[in-house]
Amino acid sequence: MEQNRTGHGKFNPLESEAEPLMMNPGFLIPPVGLSDSLKLIQDLQACKIELERQNKELHRSQQELMKSKICYTELYDTAPVGYFTLDLQGTILNANLTLAGMLLMERSSLLNHQIMDYIFFEDHEIYYRHLKNLDASKSRQICELRMQKKDGAIFEVQLETIFIAARCKASEQYRTVVIDISARKRAERDKEKLQTKLHQVLKKKSMETVTGGIAHNFNNILQIILGNVHLISEEVPKLSPAHVNLKRIKFAALKAADVVNQLIDFSHRNNGDLRPMEVVSSIKDALEHLRPLIPPIIDIIRHFPDKKVIVLADRIQMDRILTNLCTNALQAMAGTGGQLEIRVETKHLIPTDIDNFSDLTSGEYAKITVRDTGSGIHPEIISQIFDPYFTTRGFENGSGMGLAIVHSIAKNHNGNIMVESQPGKGTAFILMLPLIAENPEDETQLKDKISSEYETFFSESR
Repeated sequence: MEQNRTGHGKFNPLESEAEPLMMNPGFLIPPVGLSDSLKLIQDLQACKIELERQNKELHRSQQELMKSKICYTELYDTAPVGYFTLDLQGTILNANLTLAGMLLMERSSLLNHQIMDYIFFEDHEIYYRHLKNLDASKSRQICELRMQKKDGAIFEVQLETIFIAARCKASEQYRTVVIDISARKRAERDKEKLQTKLHQVLKKKSMETVTGGIAHNFNNILQIILGNVHLISEEVPKLSPAHVNLKRIKFAALKAADVVNQLIDFSHRNNGDLRPMEVVSSIKDALEHLRPLIPPIIDIIRHFPDKKVIVLADRIQMDRILTNLCTNALQAMAGTGGQLEIRVETKHLIPTDIDNFSDLTSGEYAKITVRDTGSGIHPEIISQIFDPYFTTRGFENGSGMGLAIVHSIAKNHNGNIMVESQPGKGTAFILMLPLIAENPEDETQLKDKISSEYETFFSESR
């Protein structure tokens, strides 16, 4: 009934307009009979009912259309992926709230701007190629690139774009789905790092097992050789030419024994004699012993802190690390000269730093950097430099065990070492060791032992 009254009310304006016309003296009413008048009234009532029904249907259709539009808008704006529509010039015609949220912007700020404004500039070529393939094939195209938020942050996305042909009054358009794949890419990289790390651990473990077994067996053989050389030397007169040959055999056997000792050091987790050690004083002593090996064309640059940097370490093994790293740096600059920089500082590692220094935990560390301006290391081999027997100088100039032992010593001291290098721009080795609070003990008793090791090293280097 309410609807009928509402429909009837729609005719009130018509009746109001008709009454003045009918009251006009010049208005002529065609002669009709009573039956004709009744029929006219019935027709008018039927038309009125039909109009009310159509009006009701139209009102219902409008409500359904409004509901559909609201539902579509909600789905479009709150979708878990971003959407945007472009014209053929790359101008954003429309975008949903999800995309605006991804870019940390208001939707209104995106409209009528170029999509290239929000794609990381290094990936522009990827997007140009993406659209070129779409124009050529007119079929769905997918690509991965990086976009840039309003605050400058970079995130990785996957774009899926289709081509919309011109229809009605709408021109040709591109419609794109934007999927944030940053978390997936990060997980893939983390998985790859873990797989690489597992592979390295397994490889190192296998090498340690094999190397240790070979070293012990070879050491037994060397002891037999040295023992027999000693016995023969006592029986052969010193003036005999054979005595010189026996000395050469003994020298070669001792050199081989030194290599065996390196193999044993590598294959066993031997921390040595761990004591509190002041890093800067240890490095200064090591540099004094290394001075005879440093040519005048190489400058030494030191960056040491004023405060003491104390670690728990074996002084002799730490000197061995520095000797190996500095020797590699000097050989990288041989003939060309350059700068050897040694820097000591402290660093507080937080969980986000652990990716760069694997196997370390959060806390305070001594950071020792040995940097040279030499030829650098090629990216293809940089992952192999800590492997046993790997050398770029040929076995006649090195055993290939130096950096392997450096890495093993660093790990045995609950630290780690990493390398940064670019061909032609030099190399930096970064050693991280846990800090302690104790003062170092008197190290006077180690001087003689360290000096003798350096003298042996110099004689071998020459």
